[in-house]
Amino acid sequence: MVNYEDPAVLAADYLAVIKLHHAFCGLYIWEWAKNLGYEWEVYTGKRPFRWTFPLYLACRYSILGAVINLIIGFNATHPIHCLVWVKFEFLLPYLGVVTASLLIALRAAAIWDFHPAMLTLAGASLLAQLALLIHSVTIATASWATKMQGCVLKDSVHASLPLLSATFAVDAVLLSLMLVGLMRRREARKFGMWRFLVKQGLVWLAVATVAELPTVVLLALNLNDALNLLFQTPEMIILAIAATNMYRSLSDFLHVDGSNLPGSDGVVDFTRSSGSASTSTHNRRASRSLSMHPSHDGKVHSVQIFRIGPEPIYESELEGRMGPSDKV
Repeated sequence: MVNYEDPAVLAADYLAVIKLHHAFCGLYIWEWAKNLGYEWEVYTGKRPFRWTFPLYLACRYSILGAVINLIIGFNATHPIHCLVWVKFEFLLPYLGVVTASLLIALRAAAIWDFHPAMLTLAGASLLAQLALLIHSVTIATASWATKMQGCVLKDSVHASLPLLSATFAVDAVLLSLMLVGLMRRREARKFGMWRFLVKQGLVWLAVATVAELPTVVLLALNLNDALNLLFQTPEMIILAIAATNMYRSLSDFLHVDGSNLPGSDGVVDFTRSSGSASTSTHNRRASRSLSMHPSHDGKVHSVQIFRIGPEPIYESELEGRMGPSDKV
């Protein structure tokens, strides 16, 4: 049987942790840089500013700060203040986890039309996560290990397991509720369940939820301090990428090349009873409308969705309603 506390085994495990974490740090930096254009469009007014946008930024930049802090700690060539380092190493990634869960909870609440029971469940879950975040940051401690030439976290199980277990449970419940809520919608039956779930971002969330499980299992087993850390950074990065990708994919503004769309600035109303589209009409029966915004070059670069009815219109539904001359 392997002695996981053997110095040679422990050193090999720490080396695996460092390599894996560096790989995921590089992945997140690439993902962060790749999607800066989305933020720039909000800053420049090409996309509308919504009250959820600061939560999106908090998630992205908390994880970015955690990645930078982790790289500094892993590559330190001389002793650093490990207590300060570990406090930030708990605060930043776990703050990113909580804000990611908040983005997911808001999406789940929207699917259920902000039902009071759904809001109560989401609110209670997020408050519990916030309390556990404060607890984790408070008790986290680390010291400099001369042999390892780095900071070594002490008693990581008590600092990490409660919050990460709660996060896994909350995200699993939210995923289930979102799946049930989406299956109730007729768009899922009309356009195919798999395609519908991809467009709604549930595949991302499912991947993130599955990624949380190995971390919880290893923390519960508590084989050694290195293995306790092995999947924590990958889990947090996958969760943040999933939540922010879902947020972007559900943006109300669709950026398209509108060269084949009507050139005038108007409103296209979709009447569900007839399934047809007409420019600049105001049919009272219409339950959805799209406001087109052409630029100086005569092309429509954004289409704003106005939710008049209780259900949003989806991109797949829009594709099905456009005529041959209107498709993008």
